[in-house]
Amino acid sequence: MLTRITEGLHAIAIPHTMLGLHLGTRMTVVTLPDGSLLVHSPITPTPALRAAVDALGEVSTIVAPNLYHHVYAGAFKDAYPKAKLVGPRALARKRPDLRFDAYFGDPGALPASVTTVHVPSMLDENVLYVPHLRSLVCADLTENFDEAAVTHLPTRLYLKGSGILGTPGVPRPLRAIFRDRRGCRRAIDEILGLDFDRVTLAHERVVEAGGPRIVRASYEWLRG
Repeated sequence: MLTRITEGLHAIAIPHTMLGLHLGTRMTVVTLPDGSLLVHSPITPTPALRAAVDALGEVSTIVAPNLYHHVYAGAFKDAYPKAKLVGPRALARKRPDLRFDAYFGDPGALPASVTTVHVPSMLDENVLYVPHLRSLVCADLTENFDEAAVTHLPTRLYLKGSGILGTPGVPRPLRAIFRDRRGCRRAIDEILGLDFDRVTLAHERVVEAGGPRIVRASYEWLRG
């Protein structure tokens, strides 16, 4: 169920398979300064999960952060119809069934206490910065797999070949989709200029401290 990361920040990690790889995924819940909740990269809103979320506060915002972390966004919006569903504008073309209330970049799309940095790639990643928690909340900005915890052989081989087994980073196959490298470098520099320490992410371990160092190291390949 929901795990407390720090005051005002909770998450739940679940198994998730993509292309036969056991990569997992994570939903993050941010308690905003007004007491309402922002749900990032939602998963299936089971009765137990809804009860845990409702115990924290009222859901005001649901975020589908990129073109891939959207599978359960519709179900979560159905569970919390009064909440604002926000995502990339391009996702509306991919998922015309989703009822978006706003898109990243629209005025007032997100609560004033949260800002975003768009990382241009085919993922269309939108990183949330939560200043009052000194945290980044993201999906695929970086991945952080503990080598000892990965027991599925095909997944181990993929992560090892991708250069990120036991080392935070961007998998080599995904680096090829960062076509606007100049724009991506600007986005990473903008992120590194923010006052954060923690990074919650979709795939494996939360970065509890030293977030800027991890992000910088994850994108050294981009500067080569």
